[in-house]
Amino acid sequence: MAINNIVTLDGRISQEPKLFENSDGSHKLVGKIAVTRTYADRNGEYKTDYIAFQKYLRKSMSTAQVDRFAALNQGDLVRIMGTLRNNNHVDKETDEMIYETIIEMDDFYAKESKTAKAERQARVAAAEA
Repeated sequence: MAINNIVTLDGRISQEPKLFENSDGSHKLVGKIAVTRTYADRNGEYKTDYIAFQKYLRKSMSTAQVDRFAALNQGDLVRIMGTLRNNNHVDKETDEMIYETIIEMDDFYAKESKTAKAERQARVAAAEA
């Protein structure tokens, strides 16, 4: 029996994702998703976890495929599918061991319509003006 590492998270992108171009022409997308827990605490409040994700975009991917991932914005309601990874490493400056768990994203689906996204972005822009 095979044991699979499959993760599905529904939440909002909590910070503007960053797209980095690597020297070989590939890209790496990094961000965080805010996910509400499925249970309330003693006070009836639902806590939120902020979970890091990343996606490696091969240089063989089309521009449209890269642009699809690059179009993710802070506040977007999405479902992310991928695998759970430990990204443990030693900090080069402090020599301290850093323990980090991230989602290696395979794909995502928008959980809000383009109209709803545009309306939300317009409200945010109006509030900032």
